[in-house]
Amino acid sequence: MKKIIYILSLIAIGLIYSCSEKKQKYNNEPSNFFFKVPGTDIGITTSKVPGAQFYVVFAKDSVLPSDTVDYIKYETNQSTELEFVFDPRNKKAIYILASDDITEINILNDSLEILREAEFDSLFFEPRFRTEPPILKYPYIQVNIYPSHYTISMTKYEPVNNYIKEGDIYGGW
Repeated sequence: MKKIIYILSLIAIGLIYSCSEKKQKYNNEPSNFFFKVPGTDIGITTSKVPGAQFYVVFAKDSVLPSDTVDYIKYETNQSTELEFVFDPRNKKAIYILASDDITEINILNDSLEILREAEFDSLFFEPRFRTEPPILKYPYIQVNIYPSHYTISMTKYEPVNNYIKEGDIYGGW
């Protein structure tokens, strides 16, 4: 009899727990992250917004997109990769790999150049075969952002990625 009561109470607890409303770890609120690009005057705030939208804001402080700051808005999907290169000799310059995912650009304070892939590769990477990993030329700094899982990496003059923020399978919500 005690075994039956014990088993029924476990089943009841399991049902109550599974039916209760849980606060999920990943909700639909915007997720923001701020970091500075070393050797430049540029700080970057990334903002992942519901509806597959992703903002990259360029400012000295952590701010959200507005008409008074420099930002780029992307419409993202599973394969979206954002690539930026910064030149410590020209602290206000931002070089961006062209993307069909860019939906809006608001640049007021910084110098922004959007480059096609061939030009981007020839300016910032050592000559190589396509099967070899790219090696960044000195003194450039490359920042890659993967919005689908919200991972951000930085490469400085060497083929080693240093992760600034490592995301997860749920995209960092």
